[in-house]
Amino acid sequence: MTRRIDLHLWLFNPNLHKKIRFFLPIIFLALAGLACNFPKLRTPAKALRAAENTPQITQQTFSPLIDGSTSVNHLAGSDDPFGPEVILHWQGTLPGDPVTCHTMDVTADYQASYGPCGDQPSSSAFNPPQWDEIRLRSAPFEMRTPEVNITFRGLGNIGGPAWERAMANWARDAYASLYTGHACSSCSTILNWSFGEEPGGSGSCAYLWATNYGYAYTGVVPCQGGQALIVAQGWLETDEWAQLDAWLVSRSEVHLGESGASYLLGSGSQAMNTDEINQLAAWSLRVYNRLAETRH
Repeated sequence: MTRRIDLHLWLFNPNLHKKIRFFLPIIFLALAGLACNFPKLRTPAKALRAAENTPQITQQTFSPLIDGSTSVNHLAGSDDPFGPEVILHWQGTLPGDPVTCHTMDVTADYQASYGPCGDQPSSSAFNPPQWDEIRLRSAPFEMRTPEVNITFRGLGNIGGPAWERAMANWARDAYASLYTGHACSSCSTILNWSFGEEPGGSGSCAYLWATNYGYAYTGVVPCQGGQALIVAQGWLETDEWAQLDAWLVSRSEVHLGESGASYLLGSGSQAMNTDEINQLAAWSLRVYNRLAETRH
């Protein structure tokens, strides 16, 4: 009898009711959390139907090409079924080549897929000189013109229209080397400037060479002809390249000297006047002197 009375008093104890009311929300939240995290069980048949109805998502981007088709630029990743990321896509033409459309994709693992548009592409390792340097210094961009279609995923911050044209020139020449099987180190040279014989009667003449992608060299060559010796080299500054690019785009070829020892291979239709030729000479001397200061 005493135990029943004690139980009755315990159940109807007001202090106990207050404690229960205090802990009830906490207990409810804990139970709700367990219910949400508890895995839902499926029979094998239900699991199979669920898997069949789950959309398979793959990540890819598309770049429009000159001919209106698309190219898949794969994302990098060891589990990516499409392979390494395409970091350079180029499509255009080659000077003097009857094929009107060529294309090249270069992936992050130094592999190139290339050939005439619509044909079965060839594959080759891709690591021409300065490739890693170009990737690290150049900003990403896309350029679409009637002549060229290029997408480049650079990692640097050097950019702008002039540098984008430089990259398009470089990519075209890199493709030409793959396509023809012949590397042409002089094919990209668009400026050759002679400063005459070096002081002291050494018999060597000083030169500046610049490429169509914004890289320059200084060196010496026997004035009577012979093998060139590279003395210094480096990228043009952005203002230097912008000026040279403007001449290349708008001015026609100019050859100076009795044997044409100095020249600029512009692709424009307007001839350079005397003032512009003097500006070109001054530009060449400034670049030559700047690169000479980088010699170790």
